[in-house]
Amino acid sequence: MPLMEWPAFPDNLQSLGRSPEFDCDTVPAALTARHALGEHAWARLDVLAGEVVFVDLRDEVSVRVVAGESRAVPPLVPHRVELGAAARLQLEFFREAE
Repeated sequence: MPLMEWPAFPDNLQSLGRSPEFDCDTVPAALTARHALGEHAWARLDVLAGEVVFVDLRDEVSVRVVAGESRAVPPLVPHRVELGAAARLQLEFFREAE
């Protein structure tokens, strides 16, 4: 898989909360289908076990994120995730402060 340069979080983010932990059986279909965060919204993808593939749908670049790694998900980027068989993930959502 090609390497993708991940954006850094801006300094002005406020946490909105965390999702429950998800695995292959409990991940919402919306996360594995094409979706995007709204304007000024960010998320942090935390892989707790196994591996998750983050697919940036702008150019079909896939990045493997393994247990113990986190990645920023910027606003308005169409994407989806694919969970490996033993994957567990959690998301934290943020909003840019005005």
